[in-house]
Amino acid sequence: MTHKVSVFLFLLLLGVTAEAQEYGFDTWTTANGLPQNTVTKVVQTPDGYLWVSTFDGLARFDGVRFTIFDKGNSKGITNNRFSNLFADREGVVYALTEDDIVTVYRNGSFNSYSQFATSGERVSAFSNDDKGNLVLKTDQGYYSFEGDRFVRKLENKERIYWGKTAFQHSGIRSLEFT
Repeated sequence: MTHKVSVFLFLLLLGVTAEAQEYGFDTWTTANGLPQNTVTKVVQTPDGYLWVSTFDGLARFDGVRFTIFDKGNSKGITNNRFSNLFADREGVVYALTEDDIVTVYRNGSFNSYSQFATSGERVSAFSNDDKGNLVLKTDQGYYSFEGDRFVRKLENKERIYWGKTAFQHSGIRSLEFT
């Protein structure tokens, strides 16, 4: 009887192991087309592309290969050292450099905005409001991207989503971001 139980448990564990082996992992490095091996953020746009920020440029992955965007091959990128990344509901990609330059990819082209870098205003986070639009958090307040510029948000009634939870502006001010 114990032999039958042992065989049954062995077959049961073998089945669990076989199911676990259905999932695979791919590791991507510079050998696979990344511009640099330190990945600071990954986002997916509505068209299915994965965007990757690194300390040597941005990469867009189509499921097969990477397309690299950096200051050497893409007009509008002024710094390759990207520390954060955000994609909005329209597929616009916002990339933040270490020195607080925000590079925006929209309609196939890049534009960089240095207003936060020149003012000394530190950008601490990207998120979206309840309509899915970008909200950029700095140490001085919140900004939205309107037209072709960042505009300070003064309204306190809009909701901003940080992860899966919504807070009023007054509630967000009490949180600490590192």
